[in-house]
This record gives sequence, structure tokens and C-alpha cells, in this order.
Amino acid sequence: MLDLPHFPVASDRADASPLLRCASDPLSQLILYIRAMPAEISILDPVVAALTQGLPLTSRKTWPAHITASAIALREESVLVVRHETLGKWLPPGGHVEEGEHPVRAALREFTEETGFSCSVHTWHRLHPFPVDVDVHEIPSNSAKREPSHLHIDFRYLIDIGARTRAPEMECEYRSIAAIDEPNLRLLFAKLGRMGLAQAEAEAR
Repeated sequence: MLDLPHFPVASDRADASPLLRCASDPLSQLILYIRAMPAEISILDPVVAALTQGLPLTSRKTWPAHITASAIALREESVLVVRHETLGKWLPPGGHVEEGEHPVRAALREFTEETGFSCSVHTWHRLHPFPVDVDVHEIPSNSAKREPSHLHIDFRYLIDIGARTRAPEMECEYRSIAAIDEPNLRLLFAKLGRMGLAQAEAEAR
């Protein structure tokens, strides 16, 4: 097990969310998350080790794994999802983290780009300045993009939705949490249910 270093809060504008004022690089975010969710350290140890070694996991050209960020927008017993044509699935908005970008800013940016709605960090993150979940899942190969199968290390953040400010890039809609079939998302919503953050707990299949 890795010895996790201490990461102090970094300076930012005074009125920012504590999440945005916290140490913003993926390693710092991951360590804060593991401290809060110690049961997950055995799964995430290899990711911490890779980041500690300086591997550029925010580059989408880093194989076999790189970091992404997703925005989880809940409404009663539903979650907002977008249609990914390449994967043929309905998933929470999200995408790749750019070099030097705070993972939560990537999640907010991708959400607005894909849905057209403005958004902000959920109030849960005021006391918890780290992802609500970090999941490692496989992405199939894509011959059109010349990408082999690889892993996404997905930093997930809760968000609140504002007004629609632009045309969406993807089809989006609210779907019942109970109807979500994607295994890693069912685990996420079961976790959020146990944390009291989702009204309908999706049991893992």
C-alpha cells in the first residue's frame, strides 16, 4: 500500500467552491478521494503509482489507461445522460481532462458542451473537495480512431444544472436510475443511494 502524502489547499479566487480551491492535479484529487474512501485503495493503488511516477495520464494517447471526468446530474430518481453514438450507450456527460485542467473543470466543461446547459459544482463538494466516485472501466477498440482497447480512469463529480446557454452537441435526457443497465453506473448509483445522495438505489447486477 502506498504512503499517501499530504496535499494542502491551493490558493484560488476567494469565492470559489472549496473543490476548486483544493489542490487540483489528478494525483492530489485521487489521494483526497482515497483518504475518504479507504476501502477502494486496492483498486486505485496502480493509478496512484502511475501518477506518482509522472506518467501523463491526462493525455488520451497514454495507453493502456488515461483519466476522464464525468458530471453526475441527479433529479429525484433520475439522472441526466447523453447518447454516445460510438459506444451505442446512454452515459453521464464527460470526457477527457486536458493537460493542467482541474478534473472537475473538465467535467463542468464537458457537461455544458454536450448538453448545452450551464452547471455548477453540487453543494456536497463544499465539505468533500474530491470526486464522489472514481471508476476504472474498459473502453473497446475503435478502428476509425485507430485506438486500441484501453481503460478510462473516470473522476466523477456531482453537479447542479443551470439554464440552457447553447445548442447541445449530443442528444440528452433524464432517465430513471432504476433503468440504468451499465454495470459500473449501477455500482455508482448503489453507492450514491447508500450515501443518501440518490433517491433510488440501483442494485449491482
